[in-house]
Amino acid sequence: LVPRKYEHIYSATALLRPGPLGVGAHTKYIELEHGESEPEYLHPKMKNALKKTKGLIIFQEQVLQICRDMAGFTLEEADNFRSVVGKKKKDKMPAMLEKFVVGCVKNNVDEKIAKQVSDMLVSWSSYGFNLSHAVSYSGLSMYQVYLKTYFSREFWASKLQFGNTDPEKKESVYAYRSKLLEDGYKIAPISVNTCSDKITIDRRNMIYWKLDLVKSVGAPAAKIIGKCGPYDSPLDVLNKVKKRFNELKAKGKADSKKCPVNKGKLVALISAGAFDFMCDEVTTRFDVGADFLIDMYPKNKRDMFIEVFKN
Repeated sequence: LVPRKYEHIYSATALLRPGPLGVGAHTKYIELEHGESEPEYLHPKMKNALKKTKGLIIFQEQVLQICRDMAGFTLEEADNFRSVVGKKKKDKMPAMLEKFVVGCVKNNVDEKIAKQVSDMLVSWSSYGFNLSHAVSYSGLSMYQVYLKTYFSREFWASKLQFGNTDPEKKESVYAYRSKLLEDGYKIAPISVNTCSDKITIDRRNMIYWKLDLVKSVGAPAAKIIGKCGPYDSPLDVLNKVKKRFNELKAKGKADSKKCPVNKGKLVALISAGAFDFMCDEVTTRFDVGADFLIDMYPKNKRDMFIEVFKN
């Protein structure tokens, strides 16, 4: 199918699901659109509902229209029919189908044809879809395709920013990251000097991960760290962030009562590599963490911790 108008797109959205695929409805639709087969209507009264989809029942709203045009149902009766048949309520389905046939006969439709149409509607129930949903989903898909094509960096940054962080999920940020790496994007080393609470992608297609994806850091801490840099050490981060937080608190603009950055969160960032700019062939992350923790304690207690960490 090569979509030439919006109807083709939202019809494809409805058809490319397990139900329609299982009965080959998508193949039939493509054949009809390519002119490889002709639209068929069991009765002329069906044409009003099925003209746009060339005789193929795809949407729930088409069933409502068929019920009204052929059986003379009211909107309420038509919706009840859709609900019973669509949800396969076995206790109510025989009576509802009989009501449909009787209504068709009263409306000058041959009983045999009415029963064929009712059988068709039962078959439809295995894959019918809501038109308004298909139109909405397709609209969102078109927006996303446009953004992905013409604003790819911004598109992927947004997907990564707001994506699911559960690595077990198919569409998690980690799955997106793997795809981007396959497509030639690169991931910058995590750092308190280049990362914040937002994922960004620069013109070189370099992805800067957000700090709150590090376990136990949290978005408030990542946000304020991103605003107070640059930094030269974990202690520098703590001092600058606390200063900024106290300024905000004095103005009544702080998001919380306590400073969101503390010793534990900085240790987590050190472990994740956010201070690797301090490391070299001699200095390791452990050394950076040890120096930071030693600095956190009063001078009169430091000797004990120096013994623990340095030996």
